Formats: sequence, C-alpha cells, structure tokens
Amino acid sequence: MGPSCLSGCTRGIPPFASIQQAVSVLTDRMEAHLEVGRVEEAERIRLERVEKSKEGLKELRKHQVVQNWRGECACIADVHLARPSVPVGTGDCCSTKLVALAARKGLRPTGIAEFFFGRRVKERGRMRDETFYEACEARCQPVLGFMLCGLEHM
Repeated sequence: MGPSCLSGCTRGIPPFASIQQAVSVLTDRMEAHLEVGRVEEAERIRLERVEKSKEGLKELRKHQVVQNWRGECACIADVHLARPSVPVGTGDCCSTKLVALAARKGLRPTGIAEFFFGRRVKERGRMRDETFYEACEARCQPVLGFMLCGLEHM
C-alpha cells in the first residue's frame, strides 16, 4: 500500500489561504478594539472570527485524507459521517499517525498503546503524565476504524 491518495498539504489551497488571512485580519482588529476598551465591538469581531475559523477548519478537513489497508481513501470529514462536524484535533493523536506510518511501510500492527509524557497544558486537562490512554472516542476511533479496514487480509 502506498501513499498515492494521501495529501494533507494546505499550502497552495486558495480557499484555505484566504480564510487564514481573514482570520488574521479579524484577530488584529479584535486586539485593536480591546486595547482601546471597545469590548462590545471586540466581542462582535471575536464571534465573526470564530465563524471564519470554523469555515477554515471545514475547508482543511476536505484535504485531510486517510487510507486503509484495502487501498481506499477518505477525507477525515467523510469518516466522521455520524457527526455534524469533525472535532478539533481529529487525527492528531499518535495512534492515527502510527497506523498511517505502518501502512506506508507495509507493516502489520498487532496492537497499539498511547502514553502521555509531559505537563498538562491546562489545569483541568485530561492527560496525566506517564498514563496509558486508548484512542479518543470522539476524535480518533472513527478514523482508526476506517484505517484498519482490510488489515484482516494482510
């Protein structure tokens, strides 16, 4: 199995680049209003920025492609059909990256485990140092389910 259908590069995708630029402009405008105490206007711009960011993430998801052992390719958004939108962080876990690498190298995974090492980013973050984690149910399990299809015939 080769990386023939895989992409993921956002450089040169005109819609994504223009959305990225718009978010940057809105961020600058929001910060400028906050500096002079225009909190209500800054909040209005923040909400506009949130919507533009969602639009950008949706565009990005169109270009995130995963491949399974059958050689089938799918956008991450198509793998997450049961949800109205793909959660942020989908495909960022090491499980999906390791399964993709194994596929590209022609290796057959027999099991996978993730351990978190490091400081929690937020006080209430779920990750604890030196703790075992399974693939997150909302983000990576649907992607891994698709990626592992066909493995039984390898």
